Amino acid sequence: MYFLTRKSNDSIELASVSRQVVHENAPLTGTLAVLLKGPTKNEKRSSIISLIPEGTKLEDVYVKGDTAFISFNQEFRYNDYGVPGLKAQLKQVIYTATEFSNIGKVQILIDGKKIDYLAQEGVYVGAPLSRSSF
Repeated sequence: MYFLTRKSNDSIELASVSRQVVHENAPLTGTLAVLLKGPTKNEKRSSIISLIPEGTKLEDVYVKGDTAFISFNQEFRYNDYGVPGLKAQLKQVIYTATEFSNIGKVQILIDGKKIDYLAQEGVYVGAPLSRSSF
């Protein structure tokens, strides 16, 4: 899964983290649930952070073809760090989901519905996103 790391020049980069994820029969759902819990204490000591807004909840996950449809609650729409924060949280989700070999793209949903933009800043999520979207 992917979190972020803060560099000495205050830039933020993706950071891949390996974790054991326990799931019954939905590995993507289980992985995303762990992602939303954020970094562990040890990871935080290593400057690993998450910019997924606190209070974000995973509502639903399903896959059609090579696209994962991931629904979050309204909290996911707003980030205290503006456009850079929104893009960073999207990268965390997109890169984590596309680690699965059958997932090439992710459609972000809010409360089960497709929306065009996150926040007033207007980060577009109206079509499926892939790693190349960033």
